[in-house]
Amino acid sequence: MSRFAALTLAVLSIAGAAEAQDIPVESAAGKGERLLWLEPLGTSLGLLYTASPSARDADERIYMLSGGYAHPLDARRSLATELLVVHNVGGCRDVTGKCYGTTLVRTSVGLAYSFGGSPGRGFLLQPRLILGYYRQHPGRADPDVFGQPLETRGSHGFSLQAGLDVGYQWRFGPVYLSIVGGLAAGVSTGIEDIPPFLSVDGNYTGTGEPRPALALGLNLHLLRVGFTF
Repeated sequence: MSRFAALTLAVLSIAGAAEAQDIPVESAAGKGERLLWLEPLGTSLGLLYTASPSARDADERIYMLSGGYAHPLDARRSLATELLVVHNVGGCRDVTGKCYGTTLVRTSVGLAYSFGGSPGRGFLLQPRLILGYYRQHPGRADPDVFGQPLETRGSHGFSLQAGLDVGYQWRFGPVYLSIVGGLAAGVSTGIEDIPPFLSVDGNYTGTGEPRPALALGLNLHLLRVGFTF
């Protein structure tokens, strides 16, 4: 073998090795596969309720926003983070000007497993760790049966849960769509109860005392709409 042929073969081998190394790096980085989404169902229901005659009569408003971001780790796994914020307020038309209300903030982190060949496609399995904070704001609540206003004291609650979401995902170009639901279980403290509407990714407990209590959660967001980049 001539020196020229040997040198050519060596250069081609080095170039081929470099090209082979570049492919996994780009694949692992998930170029063009990152996902960002919103969950519009809860937001829409909250706005519809807020605009309803019953909510206006009760002077009650519910605002909800939730969404998430997934950064791919490889062809199937992504690191997924989610955030939910719910604010429920009422009684602000009272002449005292003292509103009452609650705020719920929940954040989670977990691994999203996609079984469609790439992140954001096919069957979805997503275990996650969920942290929750619940705040009951001090204020003047609805009058009781004797017509006297009820003063509410502020309180705090916390929860820690392990959850599992399942669903199915589609990609239409850059558009991302999925149907997802799930369950969670863990412990909470200081959370007395969350009305059924706020149970969208919320907690069910039976105590408002500071001692730990069982906290069961449902992910009822159901729909994710977003895009890839």
